[in-house]
Amino acid sequence: MRLTRRPGPAGTARRLAWWLPLLAAWSGLGPAAALEAQGIRLRGVTTTRFLELQRFEDDSVAESATLPYAGDFRQTPSGVVVRCNLDTWCRYKRSGEMATSIPVWQDLQATAWGLGEGVSVHADMRFRGAMGSLPALWPRAEDRFDLLSGYVELDRPRWTARLGRQFVSNGMGVYNYDGLTLIARPHRILTAEVWGGRSLLRGINEGYTSSEIANVEELPPDREAIIAGASVRVRPTRFSSMRWMYQREARWNGGLRSSGLYSDRMALDGTSRIVHGALDASFEYDFAGRQLNEGRVRWRGLLPRNVEASVEGRRFRPFFELWTIWGAFAPVGFDELRLDGGWATRDHGLALDFFGGWRKWQDANVGLAFQPLRQTGWRAGGDVTLRPLARWVLSGHYDADVGAGAARTETDVAVRYETSDRFYVGLAGTSMQSLFEFRIGTGRMLGGGLDFGWRLTPVVRIAGDVMVYRHRQSSDSPFMNWTQRRGSVRLEWTMGGDPGLRTGARGAL
Repeated sequence: MRLTRRPGPAGTARRLAWWLPLLAAWSGLGPAAALEAQGIRLRGVTTTRFLELQRFEDDSVAESATLPYAGDFRQTPSGVVVRCNLDTWCRYKRSGEMATSIPVWQDLQATAWGLGEGVSVHADMRFRGAMGSLPALWPRAEDRFDLLSGYVELDRPRWTARLGRQFVSNGMGVYNYDGLTLIARPHRILTAEVWGGRSLLRGINEGYTSSEIANVEELPPDREAIIAGASVRVRPTRFSSMRWMYQREARWNGGLRSSGLYSDRMALDGTSRIVHGALDASFEYDFAGRQLNEGRVRWRGLLPRNVEASVEGRRFRPFFELWTIWGAFAPVGFDELRLDGGWATRDHGLALDFFGGWRKWQDANVGLAFQPLRQTGWRAGGDVTLRPLARWVLSGHYDADVGAGAARTETDVAVRYETSDRFYVGLAGTSMQSLFEFRIGTGRMLGGGLDFGWRLTPVVRIAGDVMVYRHRQSSDSPFMNWTQRRGSVRLEWTMGGDPGLRTGARGAL
């Protein structure tokens, strides 16, 4: 197994140094290229969060001090259910000391244009840090810096090219990679796109051989991956469009040839207006696994009395890349039928939304002969928003989800006071209950808190929230206490002009 070392500040600087000559060569920069249309726009979001979580600790009690309960399970005089396996001691887990984490991260987005005809530079960076008694409680807190995306773009009326770290979003998901994208627009109804380069792990922005995945996978990939894909979009009419996509990720040997597949997939989607609404469909097929990962057909439109509705049928089968062993465990998929609807008064003083769905899972070939595993489930809920006065907003949400191994209900209520678009403050409450079929225990989480937002200037805004949660156990199972406090503060700012506005129409910090 070969692991790559994350580049430090010096390595990042060296990489940026390679970009500058490339940019200069591509855009033809020089003394004569300093155009009046040049500009730069910066957008920053500074976020600080506070969260608590109680640790789980192992504990035991002498079997002689317990009472019979059921099978290997026994009960303490205080009502805690413990498990005894032919031992004089019965073991269980209990809540321990409270751990805290205070993560801080800075998102910085930069766009520069006017570096040449149609040339612009884009960068999206994230800086991280964490404090508290357990900083590692926040995922990737030790990863100080990430370049989420950073590329040079050359835009022409008939085509566009991008080089660098970027994302491609298609019917198969969102993929990030270091490489090249070419987009051609030969006709107003036709758009073609090709992309390729070094593939990165989704959501991590690291190569396949990085330590980020080796720390959690017993059999991590031992080679990097290269990605290549193409798509064609056709708009035959103003009311319809179709898009075909193909993408392959291969194990890279370091040369021009690959030595195996990580994924080999195709997707097709389309939409068209029909029957006072729109009909859209999408399909994803896995050539390596030889199965349809997902097929979805949905109609949405406007019914009488200003009611919006949609009906969706979906068939889902899990997809796993070939390098991971998790696909060998044959996780089951499901078929789903879903109905959504909404209604609002003409002045939007009252708005109602609802949804409902029914699922049927594949046979998992597990469970007991006299008690087969449930294969169906349903979900239902809705939202209501009421504006009794111009500056007051009342809202509520309810969601019930009954599945094959657990059930969950959630209720949220909130009230907010708004002064135009500059300031708001609100109170929120929540109640959540989870029921488990595969382990003993029910519990309810109650929470309450407040949130606020304040636009200090046209380009500076601060927002925050604080919530307190209290866990109540309603059975005699071992009590895992999820009582905790959470909060966050976010500062958003923008500096520089907008390339879509006229000269002079610019924001300043």
